[in-house]
Amino acid sequence: GSGRWRERMSTLSGFSSSSSSSGSTRRLPLDGSTVGGVLAQEPDARVRQLVFEAAGKSPASNVELLEQIILARSEMASLVGCDSYSRYKAWGASLAQDPEAIHAFLLQLAQEVKPIADGELKSLQAIKDRQPSEALSGHGIQGAHTVKPWDV
Repeated sequence: GSGRWRERMSTLSGFSSSSSSSGSTRRLPLDGSTVGGVLAQEPDARVRQLVFEAAGKSPASNVELLEQIILARSEMASLVGCDSYSRYKAWGASLAQDPEAIHAFLLQLAQEVKPIADGELKSLQAIKDRQPSEALSGHGIQGAHTVKPWDV
């Protein structure tokens, strides 16, 4: 039920933001929707960094669930005669003949998209370069003028 979900949901607590009117601390769940909202809307780079880093850590319960899923997928693939889950997923697919073809496609796609991503990163860096120094460096964040993952 929902109580069990709440027990497993990670939270980040005990931080404050310059945008917090009372200066009080906040507590927030680290689900994708909340994290995305904070990263998109929070003006304080220090808070965005804390949320980004906390969201990237998996609680032990998540690791256990992932291990169970990996085992179940391996067993499922084995039951139909496939040597891996990726081969099972590619089996019968019209565009993906085998995991190697999928890997080659993804490498080609990454190579074609990289120049676009590099251009977007340059645009973001130009925006950050135009921000006043005190807005970036007053929070003890090393390399505050460089675009960080929580800025994207």
